[in-house]
Amino acid sequence: MKKERVILFPGYEENGSRLKSNTNDDIAKTLSLGMELKVGRPSNRYYEFIHKSLYFNRHGLEDLKALLNIEGELVMVTSILTLRNLGSIAVLRRKDHKEFIQGTSQIYANVIQSLATNELLI
Repeated sequence: MKKERVILFPGYEENGSRLKSNTNDDIAKTLSLGMELKVGRPSNRYYEFIHKSLYFNRHGLEDLKALLNIEGELVMVTSILTLRNLGSIAVLRRKDHKEFIQGTSQIYANVIQSLATNELLI
């Protein structure tokens, strides 16, 4: 029986060039206002690419723990921000227009990275 060769880096070809994966990039480009998404599971212990505010470095542990309760929520894209360093940030609100957490009616998600890690599902 012949052994299969282990693929060390599945996102790269043998010559070192990156394979094209257009799925998340295409979705990020076609993301439009009013599009419905579902919040998936956190990619780590907490959500890495979904935030309570745009001050990414100021989030405390309480903010991260509070966001764990939004798993499975249906959300709508209310606006899309294009930042120079971070790419596209989607502003999301719950579909039923309730607050996520007390005092937080909208959350922010890095579009490409949150779709790639299944923190946001289509």
